[in-house]
Amino acid sequence: MSQGVQKVQNISHFSCCVLALVVMCALGLNELTAQTNWSEGLSVEVGGGFMVPHRPELNRIVSGHSKSVMLAKEWEINGTSRWHYHYAFPTFGVEVYASDLGNRKELGRQLAFSAFGHFTLGRGKLNDYLHFGAGVGFTDTKWDIDDNPQAIALGSTVNAAITLCYYMEKQFKSIDLYGGLRLTHLSNSAVVMPNLGTNNVMVSLGARIKRDRSVPEPGIFTAHLPRTREWRLQYSLGLKQVTPAFSPFFFVHTLSASYYRRPTWFKSYFIRTDLFYNSSLRYITERRGDDRITNAQLFQHGISLGWAQILGRSRLEVSLGTYTININKSTGRFYNRLGFRHALPNNEHVELSINLMSHLAKAHHLELGAAWRLR
Repeated sequence: MSQGVQKVQNISHFSCCVLALVVMCALGLNELTAQTNWSEGLSVEVGGGFMVPHRPELNRIVSGHSKSVMLAKEWEINGTSRWHYHYAFPTFGVEVYASDLGNRKELGRQLAFSAFGHFTLGRGKLNDYLHFGAGVGFTDTKWDIDDNPQAIALGSTVNAAITLCYYMEKQFKSIDLYGGLRLTHLSNSAVVMPNLGTNNVMVSLGARIKRDRSVPEPGIFTAHLPRTREWRLQYSLGLKQVTPAFSPFFFVHTLSASYYRRPTWFKSYFIRTDLFYNSSLRYITERRGDDRITNAQLFQHGISLGWAQILGRSRLEVSLGTYTININKSTGRFYNRLGFRHALPNNEHVELSINLMSHLAKAHHLELGAAWRLR
């Protein structure tokens, strides 16, 4: 198969992953904005910083300082659900982020559209809070074997965008002033190589214009916790590419069984067993010159422990696992997942998820999943 045809197929597969990411963000944001009918705000933010060369290969292309601007629309939730009170009335919204990474030829400029949440840590004369965001990011500079072989950070124009920030703010009647640290990460989750990714760290200052706030009336809720123990069975389909660039796409099929324990309204812990069928293992071993492996050796197995933060029908999950069966020793013993899970409206038994599986700081594949919740 020619590189041109393979490139078109890779872009098509990756576009499906990006569409799935947008759909999952929209599902979560739709539920949240349905519960946000007061205290709207409009924010503008500027920042300056640098790109962190988190891999040695990036040292030679990181130069200069980065500059960014961000515009956001946000809503504060209305107190109609119990979890609104547990999280001290967080805000949710959408933002547009633009940045120049200081090296136009090899790093370029970036644009990202994300859904986000603000979670208060403390209130006083100065409030402090965490900001989490996820969405779709674009770069105007990517790796090209002929035209730009030095641009090794990203191999695709369209990428996933993840944001983590810590802010402190001073509130006034109709405006908030805030500042803090902002980290924006772009990568394509190893769907298109190369995928070293970019980590842009900035000091940011911003202002938020808002409506007058009026505290909602407290809701009336039952005192007992929902079911505190439950099982989930899940199937996930992952996509990945391995080096060299323009190699074929490989699918990773995963069957998982999880046991959840929910000690509070807003968090739960779980143990999970994973059975992977990783079709890229044969390609990897053959390129290394090893003996051809059997179909049975394409299976991997692992056990993981995780934690979930619960926001209504949505969950943010983080887990760390260890392989018990794995022929590919180059990936190491441990793997981890970061994911978002959402229960379908009017059907709490069916959940959709999108997860990034990685080996510590190195992305392995992006996966889409469907789970059946046993109660």
